[in-house]
Amino acid sequence: MRWITPDPVRDGMNWYTYVNGDPVNLWDPLGLDLVVLNDSDAVPQFGGPHGHNAALIGDEKNGWTYFSKDGKKADENIDDSRKRTENRNYSQHYDSLKDFKEDEKISGRYDRMAIIDTTDEQDKAMIEEGKKVYDRRYDLTGSFYGDNCADLVEEIADAGDINLSGADIPYYVPVDYHTVVEIDVTQPNAQYDIAKGMASFVIEDGEVILDKSDEYDACSF
Repeated sequence: MRWITPDPVRDGMNWYTYVNGDPVNLWDPLGLDLVVLNDSDAVPQFGGPHGHNAALIGDEKNGWTYFSKDGKKADENIDDSRKRTENRNYSQHYDSLKDFKEDEKISGRYDRMAIIDTTDEQDKAMIEEGKKVYDRRYDLTGSFYGDNCADLVEEIADAGDINLSGADIPYYVPVDYHTVVEIDVTQPNAQYDIAKGMASFVIEDGEVILDKSDEYDACSF
């Protein structure tokens, strides 16, 4: 399979061949991207599901970096044998998207993904920010002392001048028997909808539902 536009990463012998001619099993949309990953069924309690989000940043030349803030307790449906920090956060570098896909303990969790085109400079800024902030302790409210998973994705995106704000929902916290305080919480599923509106490529439940880029083809992730 050939394209009329060269690969912006300009790696390899042929800049006009998309994923070595195998778009069914391999995937490289534009090569430079922020992928907002969404597990839409996560956190079913408290009026949910509210979802869980993570970020995957990079390209096929430099590899991809995954950031996820998994919370205080492991999901019983997720294999927790992988190495995570004391704060239960997780980051992993993958040499290729194929490697990420084959790591089913991670990639298998997500049923939706919104892919936003970026530049190399944006990728570098977002990865640098992710490394600085991803291991802050989990805090549902996104306070100075910690973040929830969607707060982390928002901070990472913001470092690349991608605005994913506006996903706050009210959450009511009991202070004592007589007092309940309303706070704003960044909801992952609402954040995913914002990312989806900015994306050039969207996959949900294994189906390509949005394709705005000439660099894309019908392919699976």
